[in-house]
Amino acid sequence: MDKEYALLKLLIENKGFINSSQIATMLDIKKGAVSGFILSINQKIKGALIISKTGKGNGYYLTILEQDLFKLYLDTTKNESQKNQSINYNNQEERILMLTITLLNNSYIKAEDLIEVFYISRPQLTRDLKRVKKLLLEYNLAIHSRPYKGIKIIGQEIDKRKCMVSLFEQYPLLKKKSETLNIKNIDESICFIQKTIKEQCEEFGYVLSDTTFQNLTVHLLVAFYRVKNNCSISLDETYKTSLMKEKEFPLAVRIVMCLEKCFGLVCLDDEVYYVLAHLSSKRIIDDEYSDTVINQELQSLINQILHQIKIEYEIDFTHDLNLQMMLALHLIPLLNRIKYDIKLKNPLLNEIKANLLDTYDLALCCANVINNHFNCKISEHEISYFAIHLKVALEKNRSIRKKKVLMICSTGKGSAELFRIKILHRFQNQIEHLECCSLIEFEKKDISQYDYIFTTIPIKKKISIPVLEVKYFLDDETEKDIEKMLTNEGGSHHSYFKDELFIENLDAKNKEDCIKLMIKEIKKSYELPQDFYDEILKRETLAETQLSDDVAFPHPAKIMTNDTIICIALLKNPISWSYGKKVKIVILMSFSKGFTMKNEKIMSTLTQLITNKEKINYLLRHRSFQALLEIVS
Repeated sequence: MDKEYALLKLLIENKGFINSSQIATMLDIKKGAVSGFILSINQKIKGALIISKTGKGNGYYLTILEQDLFKLYLDTTKNESQKNQSINYNNQEERILMLTITLLNNSYIKAEDLIEVFYISRPQLTRDLKRVKKLLLEYNLAIHSRPYKGIKIIGQEIDKRKCMVSLFEQYPLLKKKSETLNIKNIDESICFIQKTIKEQCEEFGYVLSDTTFQNLTVHLLVAFYRVKNNCSISLDETYKTSLMKEKEFPLAVRIVMCLEKCFGLVCLDDEVYYVLAHLSSKRIIDDEYSDTVINQELQSLINQILHQIKIEYEIDFTHDLNLQMMLALHLIPLLNRIKYDIKLKNPLLNEIKANLLDTYDLALCCANVINNHFNCKISEHEISYFAIHLKVALEKNRSIRKKKVLMICSTGKGSAELFRIKILHRFQNQIEHLECCSLIEFEKKDISQYDYIFTTIPIKKKISIPVLEVKYFLDDETEKDIEKMLTNEGGSHHSYFKDELFIENLDAKNKEDCIKLMIKEIKKSYELPQDFYDEILKRETLAETQLSDDVAFPHPAKIMTNDTIICIALLKNPISWSYGKKVKIVILMSFSKGFTMKNEKIMSTLTQLITNKEKINYLLRHRSFQALLEIVS
């Protein structure tokens, strides 16, 4: 409708002829589609006609037959155009979504009709259908064609519904288009569905989050649209028998009855089970539900998750009862989603991945345990919810956790002990353990078990944890320096950024080449395990590491080095990283054990470096290690 109004406006403003090339360029459509487009307009237009002239000076012009009638039609077209700004068929991604939904109807559609509806050429339709086929593979669906009939999407009804819901969630304005679902007063239908959900859930004491509420609304809208078009769902008996045990069964029956009355439809019993599956997998369970029982199997799963995090990252949550309860309350509906193959999306997925660097990999550890236990693969959206729970627990642990300090003292044991007692007395609420050693003894120490190093003498050796030079006598200045260090307010995180690991103009062909070149630079300063590169590629398969438009954050899938290593490369030319998206900066990092627990400030600094557009642009403009130090200050 917006293209129609644009063309009419163009013809009115232009007193002469407009040829096909001009129209195609101005409306951004294929030249071959112009004649079909104009034919469709002439079939609807009132009070005017678009005339085609052939020969010299050929093209199109508008002739107005009835001025008042045409003006009324033009005003109506203009209003419709403004309403329908949400879908832009010129945008390939939006067109692919709409094309997919169109094909999900049960009837066959001819290619000629699709070309006319979407104003595209036949070669473009062929290219678009290839993308649709690729999209459908995720839902076990396929395109079927029949001679003289056309094409349509075939597959299980439950998979078709999943596909439609997913498309609406990717592009929410799609469901606001009445022609998308062919439902009159679609806004009223959505409002009634939402009103029904709210009223019935309140009556049955069922709690939904805002995200799951919206998700359930879309599922019900799609379900009743499909029923209206004689596309009822068919579930196997085993699936339904399993669902009969769910406590939300009466609520599902009530919701379906209310919606049947509203839409004037009669649903099969399987539709009730379909709604029940979604209700049982979306419920928020909190302390008000005293009947919630954490059974032995669930507790065993939680124990496995926390044990694996402790082994892989040296972060001990095994005594955090609050975290265990939060994980249990999240796992109960998640296990139903796994059982009934229901997907839940997190609208904050990308923000969580970019801002929760310290817990997203811990969440991947949770996912690995669950995947192995249930022989499944939970999505990044599900993983991101674990990252949130783990972040809360990590912050609480950081706030109450005392620090372990190693102090290097050049004087004898007696004076070193005196200094140790003074510091412990002054910072007893912040230091759990303070051990003294000489510089010679320091060479043999495993420093990964300490949070900080205090030293009375300069250390030339590269250290992977923060170091603070202190005076032997504990004066006010020294006390302030120690206080800043222990409260994570000092500038010691700069030590993790090293000039020799800053590459200002890396010429890489692709992602794999980039990682190899960066590892080569790291090896000049650190020893790396032989499978370091393989573990980075393994992590790439688990979840995207491109965390913003310009920055990628590759790292191994497990802890592999005793030192924490940060290598930053500014690329000479952008390279493709995830799903064809390009990056300009790559931050390759290897965590040491316990690093995320001990180093909140460096994690916050990295998050800023990844997500702050101004800092990214500043670094790309200046391309120097000094510029890096300025933006991480």
